[in-house]
Amino acid sequence: MEERKLKIDLAEHIPYLRHSLKELKLRRKVYKIFFRGKSFEFDGFRPYSAEDDVTSIDWKASIRADKLLERQYKELEDKKILFVIDVGEHMIFGSTEKLKCEYTAEVVLSLAHLILGSNDRLGYILFNDSIKYLAIPRRGMRHFYSFASRLEDPESYGGGSDLKEILEYVASNFDTSLTAVIIFSDFIKSGREVKKALDLVSSKFETLAIMIKDPLDKELPDIPGEYVIEDPESGEQVLVEPRLAKQKYARHARIQEEMMKEIFKSSNVDLLPLMTDKPFVADLTEFIKRRIEYRSYPTA
Repeated sequence: MEERKLKIDLAEHIPYLRHSLKELKLRRKVYKIFFRGKSFEFDGFRPYSAEDDVTSIDWKASIRADKLLERQYKELEDKKILFVIDVGEHMIFGSTEKLKCEYTAEVVLSLAHLILGSNDRLGYILFNDSIKYLAIPRRGMRHFYSFASRLEDPESYGGGSDLKEILEYVASNFDTSLTAVIIFSDFIKSGREVKKALDLVSSKFETLAIMIKDPLDKELPDIPGEYVIEDPESGEQVLVEPRLAKQKYARHARIQEEMMKEIFKSSNVDLLPLMTDKPFVADLTEFIKRRIEYRSYPTA
């Protein structure tokens, strides 16, 4: 990668995300529901009003009382959220306006701004085949700008990708005061070997995964000629004719992606797939909305 800062545009994404979430018209700060974790405790009922979020209605209690009642919860502690971000060599790739690592940074920092702007704690791990950088959860916009600078630096990227090892580290070294873990990767270097470690993490923390892919991760272009493709990690080279390899390549990519989706589902980890050729705010907002609809509150 040439020596430069990555192209990360936050001036548009941060206000757009805030506006999109505000339109959900929730009483609570939406991300506090989104990252519910184990930090809410049932605190009784109160009469429901038209301005309240409909998902907070307890229908059984309402029937018994013959009026609409809303469940109330009290927060037990500050939110602590950990971002686990893949910065391996395969993320320095792009056939669209943004490299995968640039697109990922925009998603990451938009969410980080939301969290830190609400005075909660955010930590992060940048990983390749080991931990490249680790920041414990802390507050403040100074932390945000330091984080942004780290993600803009090309020196933060490169190397292999070992998600299994990083998940084992998270499960062993963070206690349950951590509210949530979000994993950002294309997951093309991950397979069934991550299942056990993912189960450990998701059993301790509210865990989400955001899968960020380039169109060329899914299929080859329909172009004539022969091309040499080199694996950036092993240096192995293969001569490929895209028109002949297109179908086999797409099938392999589809099988690998479906396998990862199956692993996340069986580990009770909600997954948001994103593509670098499409703006992310609308999809991220819809993802949050869906989680709110069926995960907003613990069962009373």
